[in-house]
Amino acid sequence: MKFYKLMVLGVLLYSSHLQADPVVKINLRLKAQIVESPCVVASQSQNMRVNLGTWATKNMKELGDRTRAMPFSIHLLDCNTNSVKVSFAGPKDSTNSNYLALDASSGAKNVAIEILDKNRDLLSMGDYAPVENLKNMKTAKIDFFANYIATRANVTAGKANSSATFVLTFD
Repeated sequence: MKFYKLMVLGVLLYSSHLQADPVVKINLRLKAQIVESPCVVASQSQNMRVNLGTWATKNMKELGDRTRAMPFSIHLLDCNTNSVKVSFAGPKDSTNSNYLALDASSGAKNVAIEILDKNRDLLSMGDYAPVENLKNMKTAKIDFFANYIATRANVTAGKANSSATFVLTFD
């Protein structure tokens, strides 16, 4: 009899716990669309190197001094989309988060890298360049520029390398 009472008591306690209201309710809705690849990045745009040149520190004495902008392009093939947006991801400069920071192995100081869109307007790290219309185009070439910029006065000499990843968003 003791065992029976203990079992009934356990069932009652356990069943009330199962029917208790949850502390937090979360509604989760997932929405996605599976599509064919909108474009293929051409081999010349994969693992691309952009040579920004060799520059004398005497040309970068003041905050905001820039080197000449060097062109580079992202080439897309087999496109079947209306448009594409491009942004760049990479380490942000500590003095100005709009710029790409130099990597840790670089010896140059007080300098960062500016990435510019095709109109030579600053493309802040993480921001999208103006939309490129690809309607009825199977291939595309998206133009950009990059240059060094002094983030403080008196840039010091040394290697000035960095790396970034471009991000493509299709419509």
